[in-house]
Amino acid sequence: ALKIDESVTPKRTGMDPVEWQAYAAAYAVLRKIDTTVAQGERAQFPRDFDGLKKLSTPARRQMATADLEADVRVAVTSVFPNGTGAGEGPHCLIGNADILKKLMATTAGTRGTSGWRHDCRSRQVVYHYMGLPYYRTDFPTAAGKSNVFAANLGPTGLNLGYAYGGAESFGLVVDRLPFIEATASASYLVHGAFALLLWEPEAMFEIFDVAV
Repeated sequence: ALKIDESVTPKRTGMDPVEWQAYAAAYAVLRKIDTTVAQGERAQFPRDFDGLKKLSTPARRQMATADLEADVRVAVTSVFPNGTGAGEGPHCLIGNADILKKLMATTAGTRGTSGWRHDCRSRQVVYHYMGLPYYRTDFPTAAGKSNVFAANLGPTGLNLGYAYGGAESFGLVVDRLPFIEATASASYLVHGAFALLLWEPEAMFEIFDVAV
């Protein structure tokens, strides 16, 4: 941002070029994190962290059948991390919009505790399947098939770890770079360091090759 523009505009408003550019960069980072959670591989360059698919183990995944409701029952009953000592169940389902549409069309998806509800964790209105919030993510659909995960998000479950910032900033940090005299401009770097952590394998279960 040009120094003169930064100086004459109200701070912390949409007119401040530093403010809106920092927000734009932050949202771009968050979208990158969302995609990486779904399909990241640590070996990729630029360096990603391992996503859901890479964290899933053969013992904690099962191929889909023709009955999606039965498959989801298997997934949710297979989530039982130690938690704080007594063991915990699943907190959510995770998948893409294609599987969400299929779940909404099932018998269990059209009645009872299924439907659009306010979710206290994300503070958004999301679809709940049999009481469990369904978190949409950027997991790919290939050849008409995709995957759905049941997960526990507790202290020994599936967590997104970060090295900088705080919970309020989603682990993001904004640093001011040295002033560039030649262009009379100020630059800011929006960054963070993240990893998807699965503390106990029992905290997640995957149903793969779901026909959508």
